[in-house]
Amino acid sequence: MLIVGTSDQDRAFHPFGLALCYSEKESDFEFMFRSIKDGVAKIFGTDYKHTILMADGADAITNGFEKVFGADFDRLMCYFHVTKNVDTHLRSIDAKTRKEIRGDIETLQLSPDKVTFTKATELFISKWKPIDSVRTFIEYFEKQWIVHLPNWYEGSCLFRPSTNNSLEATNSTIKKEHTLRERLPLAQFLQIAISKILPSWSSARDPKNKNCKPFALSPSKSLELWTKSYQWAISGVKVFSNG
Repeated sequence: MLIVGTSDQDRAFHPFGLALCYSEKESDFEFMFRSIKDGVAKIFGTDYKHTILMADGADAITNGFEKVFGADFDRLMCYFHVTKNVDTHLRSIDAKTRKEIRGDIETLQLSPDKVTFTKATELFISKWKPIDSVRTFIEYFEKQWIVHLPNWYEGSCLFRPSTNNSLEATNSTIKKEHTLRERLPLAQFLQIAISKILPSWSSARDPKNKNCKPFALSPSKSLELWTKSYQWAISGVKVFSNG
């Protein structure tokens, strides 16, 4: 089961639909993305163009998206999947060094823009690559997460999620509430999808629903955030800049 959707300015995930496939090949993702593009054209009469893709590192997703929407898009990488793969490759390194490298990577993830990320990764590589015991890991990290899929830092796409955890949470909800974590026969699951899952997604976003999940067009600012901002503004803290 493949789920596709978008995130609003509050980073809340809104599913468009789901597809059932035998595999997770490029053609499967192409079919799913093209179905969305064609559906928007039929309903709204517009040529839907999506320019941001957030997913795990599967090339099949990237290629399928490119075939439908073209090559001009930002390919974001889920940071959770970065750390999951990084931790696997760090297992052979001693605990102290592993913790320090992991801390450096977390610092890299906070880069606010491409210039900062590029410089920071150069410093990261120059720091660790000369050390024999971690050179293999650093070569892997450089090839996979700096050259091939570098857009996992915060500034790669501001005001957008840095992970696809919300999508994974949607998967989890389906398993918990609709299939009771059982592998259902295809016909039975299709019936559940058509009669329960898809209608529940639509109903939850119906403006007439008192528990509607609205699509945020701008970031929400809670009272707590306003309060903290005010307290900081009157605190007298001085900010220094070299700019």
